[in-house]
Amino acid sequence: MSKRKPYQIKAFQKGQQSRRGVPELYDELKKPVSYGITQTAKQGINSQAESLAMSASEFIEKIGRGDFNVIASTSLALT
Repeated sequence: MSKRKPYQIKAFQKGQQSRRGVPELYDELKKPVSYGITQTAKQGINSQAESLAMSASEFIEKIGRGDFNVIASTSLALT
């Protein structure tokens, strides 16, 4: 078994135990979803998330909630 990275270890909260069906960080439960992306995109998401010491799931969650602003690095022509 591989050793967990620091961001993969839950912080200990006295008197609070993780329970199935009970949200921990947000006011709603996370549900599995599926998106088709390239291997390059997956590696980029994982790399950026790891540089911020968080999981890819949490990184995507923060983008979706507006906690992170996404800025295009090149101009996109809309047609």
